[in-house]
Amino acid sequence: AGLPEVGTLTLRAFAGEIDQKAVALAPFVNRPRDDEMTLRMTPITLENPLEPVALFGMQLVDVTAELETAYDLFPYGFSTDGVMILSPGADHRRLQIGDLKKTYCFHVIGEQRVTDVREMIGELLGQITRHPTYRQGDIPDPIRVVYTIPNGVSTAYLELTPADVAELGQLADKLGITAANADR
Repeated sequence: AGLPEVGTLTLRAFAGEIDQKAVALAPFVNRPRDDEMTLRMTPITLENPLEPVALFGMQLVDVTAELETAYDLFPYGFSTDGVMILSPGADHRRLQIGDLKKTYCFHVIGEQRVTDVREMIGELLGQITRHPTYRQGDIPDPIRVVYTIPNGVSTAYLELTPADVAELGQLADKLGITAANADR
């Protein structure tokens, strides 16, 4: 058990503020070393334009194969779909789900897996409206969300205001989305 004596490491670096990344292979020797390595950042370019959806101050996009490759979204094989945060927005901490960053990806709302922005909106609405005591204008109960971060997965409870619920409803109406099935 333990680390092998020799091998290869994959080094990854990402600078979201300037949309650049670096990926390099480096030899690994299981002994103390003081090596230096220079990683050259390259711009992230996309062939297909993104169509972000604004929700709770965030800019969200569907994960595509192109995004997954361009941003090295799932180096540990967690998923291949979901909703990527393109921009967390200035006030995302009020949602009480952590310090969100560009490239974090939502995958589960409540107990339901979501594969795109439309499903995420429908499931959020369903989580709120299915609750037996919820009435319009109330503060909804916190909603469980699961999202990937660069080194793993985070689970938190999204806290929405009545204004957030109204925004969610307006966006759902605009996009022709209904609340997720009440039978779940």
